[in-house]
Amino acid sequence: DEINNDALAVKIICNEIVVNAADVKAVDVFDMAGHCIYHSNDAKSVNIANLSAGVYVVKVMADGKFVVKQFIKKW
Repeated sequence: DEINNDALAVKIICNEIVVNAADVKAVDVFDMAGHCIYHSNDAKSVNIANLSAGVYVVKVMADGKFVVKQFIKKW
């Protein structure tokens, strides 16, 4: 899965969220109850291997843009 917002690209590959941007300001992962379960001010990759199976939302702010993407963790 990949979402592009001009130069900001967010990929979810197996157990990792990868942000392709020069200036990452924030990466947040939320569960479906709206709880922020991960936050970083500068991560270009996030290991999601420890998340339980379920539906999550990742919000990335970088390069003056933002992307919000829902993803399903299957295992």
